[in-house]
Amino acid sequence: MENETVNQEENKSQAQLDYEQGLEHLKNNEIAEAANMFHNALIDYEQENNEHGIANVMDKLGDICYGDKDFDKALDH
Repeated sequence: MENETVNQEENKSQAQLDYEQGLEHLKNNEIAEAANMFHNALIDYEQENNEHGIANVMDKLGDICYGDKDFDKALDH
């Protein structure tokens, strides 16, 4: 079972790994770290032309901006 988990992690793109790490930081209220990981994921998803990944990341970045009361930037995301 442990090997199966390792194989699943190996099959994930760097963008997905960064996105998931961003989610963990967000869950732990580590906002700056989360934003950084989401930004990294966004760049990678854009290079992959992964529209679904881009949409997910933009949603999370929008949530972060909204939480900071940066409503204009939140709407941009």
